[in-house]
Amino acid sequence: MEDVLPDGKIIDSWNPLSAKGARTFLLFGRGMLVACFGGGMVEPRCEVCGKSATPSLLGSMFCADCQERYEDYHCLHCGQRVVILREIEHSDVCSSCFLRARIDGLEERQRAALRQLVKSGQRFEAIKMAKQMLGVSIGDAAFVTDELTKQS
Repeated sequence: MEDVLPDGKIIDSWNPLSAKGARTFLLFGRGMLVACFGGGMVEPRCEVCGKSATPSLLGSMFCADCQERYEDYHCLHCGQRVVILREIEHSDVCSSCFLRARIDGLEERQRAALRQLVKSGQRFEAIKMAKQMLGVSIGDAAFVTDELTKQS
């Protein structure tokens, strides 16, 4: 399917392969099929825990418990959907865009030093250096070195 359907879109279609050619209802969320209703009546499930769910305002499928625990939003920079625990303090920017902004804040000589380490086969040394420079986790530092490698 080439067209990406909007979140929460419900398609009413006739399925000749189902029992007696019954009508089938397809529910789309996050641009993909979330649930199929008809013949066997499949109930939509929470994308976090798997319990019975209803779509959020942004089309995420959450059960009542997870709707209380999690928040979903779209990044202001790239539009990516983010699901995060409500108790975690955050901005309206995803972690990737946040780290890209941190990369932009590095001096050119720092970026060049990290790139050089990666090019010379010392990726882990570059990750350790990025971690120290930016005060981020190892996973985020690995993302930073990968982004810098892409930019060169």
